[in-house]
Amino acid sequence: MPQLPLLLVQGEGVAGDAIAALSRSPRVQLFRAPDLHTSPTAFARHSARATILATLGDPLRELVFTRTSGFTGPLILAVHEQYASAREDVLNAGVLECLTLPIAEDALDRVLDLVERQPLPPIANEGLRLFLDAIDRTARHGESVVRLTPREFALLHCLIGRGTAPVTVREIYDYVWGGQRSGDAMNEIVHVNISQLRKKLAQIGLRDAIVTHRDFGYGLRDSPS
Repeated sequence: MPQLPLLLVQGEGVAGDAIAALSRSPRVQLFRAPDLHTSPTAFARHSARATILATLGDPLRELVFTRTSGFTGPLILAVHEQYASAREDVLNAGVLECLTLPIAEDALDRVLDLVERQPLPPIANEGLRLFLDAIDRTARHGESVVRLTPREFALLHCLIGRGTAPVTVREIYDYVWGGQRSGDAMNEIVHVNISQLRKKLAQIGLRDAIVTHRDFGYGLRDSPS
């Protein structure tokens, strides 16, 4: 069964055993951001099916901060039991579900069922007739399909998100790896992964889909060559 990619934002003071059900669940692929002030990669933000915010603070206050911090998609709160009575207010504010810490496995399963029923946004480049499947982590062109590694998927996800506009090497690196390197090392990492991705796309008939913009970055063609 494909796992659900979820982004966990673990608030200050939240113990690991309070969220252990997330790590144990075979249904979950977990991305982690230690707290609201430590940004995950943009890919983690945009590829996760939902964000789970585990917090000991006022859930409504944390909700405002989360929404203004760039997190997208369905949001689930896991709150201290003293705030359990605020559940209806939280749901009325647009949260998908509100759990109580520590997270119980049966409650988590119910939430995962909710997440699975949420519609997936399309990830596609119509000009290239290139489509990404976030669940199977595959790229499809016509009847041809190729499976991608997590990095390859993130990289192609980044390029598709910009249409045919060129994307700088720095933007690509920040999106996929989180911006921990710079200079020649960053350029080499992106170049190697672009080369690997080109080989994968060639397997489905899109050998020249990725364009190199010299001394700038990479982009996608507007149609198959």
